[in-house]
Amino acid sequence: MGKKGFSLIEILISTAILLVIVVMVSMVFQQQSAAFQSGTDRVKGQASLRNAMGMIVRDLSLAVTNSYGISDSDIKFTTSGISFLASTGTAGYDADGNEEKGATAVQLISYDSAGKRIVKGTIVADNDGSFKLKKVSNESQHTATPSNPINVKYTIEGNSRFPTYVTINASYTGSSSASSVTGESAGPDGNWNRTSDNIYVGGKK
Repeated sequence: MGKKGFSLIEILISTAILLVIVVMVSMVFQQQSAAFQSGTDRVKGQASLRNAMGMIVRDLSLAVTNSYGISDSDIKFTTSGISFLASTGTAGYDADGNEEKGATAVQLISYDSAGKRIVKGTIVADNDGSFKLKKVSNESQHTATPSNPINVKYTIEGNSRFPTYVTINASYTGSSSASSVTGESAGPDGNWNRTSDNIYVGGKK
């Protein structure tokens, strides 16, 4: 009694079915992975947005008027950026420019349209009782940049030097990508050139 094996057509059909199953499972996993990555990017962007907004609101709530004779060119409120004096509550400086622990410091702080915070300098008193702006020697050491790219727009109401109201509109930009998986079988006749009976999963290339 002779042994009977599988025919070529049966092998091709089973291979095509297996290919369809494998590609479909791969697509499901890929879609889940893309959705997870997109959700992770969204969470990171929102956290970066909250942190940046928190810093801006905190500093603006400590803003003070320019009663120190500082140049008005250093203080500005525009739609693309703001720069103002704020009583930060950190260490200040005495008349000789020496740091005073526990003293309240008035600092010149700026924010740009990307939410980047820069401490430009600190108000110090001269021996004659006047004030001056002691600028920081290295701004990069006093810069805080949001961990994710954000866009900030400021709406100013009132005086552009010390407005009565500042509205902050912010959004974050994120990216997530998902590629597609396609599969193709030669079909029952085993001929790749006859596309009429070829089997495609995920669309043609």
